[in-house]
Amino acid sequence: MRQTIRLAPAEGVAPGQTATIKLPKPRTYHAFVLATNIPTSKINEVRVMANAKAIMSFSGEALDVMNEFDGLQAGDGSFVRICIDQTGLKRRDLEELTALNIGSLNPKTGQIIDSLSLEVDIDGTATTPAITNAYAIQSPVREGGPGMIRSLRRLYAQGLAGRWDFDKLPKGTRSHQWISRIFIKAANITDLEIERDGRTVWERTTALNDFMLADSERSPQAGWVVVDFSEDGYGENKLDVRTAQDLRLKLTSSGAETVEILAEYLGELEV
Repeated sequence: MRQTIRLAPAEGVAPGQTATIKLPKPRTYHAFVLATNIPTSKINEVRVMANAKAIMSFSGEALDVMNEFDGLQAGDGSFVRICIDQTGLKRRDLEELTALNIGSLNPKTGQIIDSLSLEVDIDGTATTPAITNAYAIQSPVREGGPGMIRSLRRLYAQGLAGRWDFDKLPKGTRSHQWISRIFIKAANITDLEIERDGRTVWERTTALNDFMLADSERSPQAGWVVVDFSEDGYGENKLDVRTAQDLRLKLTSSGAETVEILAEYLGELEV
């Protein structure tokens, strides 16, 4: 059974500072909701820290984009939702596959998430920021260790006008085994292709992509291009990069710009 539980007060809530919420164990976390007056435009970065290492990292703007893409609400000046589960899938077990299982030991590998915290970098221009309450949507801890980990990697590229490649996506490590989705902040991309070891595995124009995502009950967001391998609601659909030697985004742009890439991976806890 899921429960909504109030967490301990956030520490360090001030302009230009990092607010930290320490999360108790043992339990399984599905999502967090912050009661806050901080606009997402004033949240420079959110980090989910497992064993003092960031497994998720994204801006307040990207948080809104991801939530609205999945049919959830953006931060409204009163509440902000941070999802650990991947929402919008057809099977609950696959949605909850990536919940964070804290304080459970894998007896075969020794893997355990022994500490979990949420960090929020507050912009220095934020006016009297406050996090009045923080809540966790949680359930009892599961036996067997951390299980599947959903990680979000934030990357940047200097995009060019015309055709250009980006080959810096992580691959082949314990935490980077499958790609579920890729969120790309860019206004000028017109075509996108994904190539793995010299073979095209995905190719669309941005117009076609938005059309197909909308048919799949996703909500494309202006200024962002999203590759969603699970767009039909099947969480088992993902790009296998466990043995990939070369992985490339091949993009066509109508103009040069700085491109932000948020890659969503499924994998294991790195110890």
